[in-house]
Amino acid sequence: MPFGPPTLLSIPTPAPPWSIPSSNWARTANSGLQRPRAKSVALLKANNQTCPLAATPYFLDHRDLPVGRTATYLRIVAAIKLHKVETHRIRFTVGGDRIDYKGKVSTPTADFETIKILLNSTVSTPNAKMLTADIEIFYLGTLMDRYEYMRIPAKDIPADIMEQYNLATLVHNGHVLTEIRKGMYGLPQAGILAYNRLVAHVALSGYTPVQQTPGLFRHATRPVTFSLVVDDFAIKYVDRANAEHLLATLWSLYSITTDWTASMYCGITLK
Repeated sequence: MPFGPPTLLSIPTPAPPWSIPSSNWARTANSGLQRPRAKSVALLKANNQTCPLAATPYFLDHRDLPVGRTATYLRIVAAIKLHKVETHRIRFTVGGDRIDYKGKVSTPTADFETIKILLNSTVSTPNAKMLTADIEIFYLGTLMDRYEYMRIPAKDIPADIMEQYNLATLVHNGHVLTEIRKGMYGLPQAGILAYNRLVAHVALSGYTPVQQTPGLFRHATRPVTFSLVVDDFAIKYVDRANAEHLLATLWSLYSITTDWTASMYCGITLK
């Protein structure tokens, strides 16, 4: 069974029914986790439309800011990505320099030497192949261990959002106070929270980080090893069924793209 969406602009509703162990599959694909929806141009809408496991936005009265906490500012990022389906993007991000987060923010990631060794190991292992994969919106929607706060200028909030959430009554000094409960771009802790979520998820199917080698994972019994850099995977595998086991594990929680997906659009079949 080929992996990936059947067309460039659609994602299959059911998770691919590959040979992931039934006990693990019940805890992943059938655990109530929902597949990410299509992207939006405004991350203000992401909290209830686009993020995995996301809920509605949380707007507060300015007097409800917790004692001892400060609210950061909104940073709007515009970009043109010609290689993406959604080429013109306007994103609401967080002013991370004013987030007073005391926890760990550094994220384990594979260094260049690890990648080179993995590549050398692939070409040196009989019947081994390399596959790359990417998790879309990896940093968005992760549950926060501590809520953060941001003031959004009312003039930058779309009129339909203002009306839907009755925000006119919450405007103070031209801004609306928002409570951030899930990961957003710009949060210094977004990376480590997303990483920890990934580690816990793949562990259900037998994948664990290699000790003393940041960003490198392997399966307990299957010949599958992969490195992780931000949200990109380099996957060494022997036999396609083993690669599909990892992809099914990822697909049950995330929206992902792979070499196999890209090859399908070009009329090429990879084995």
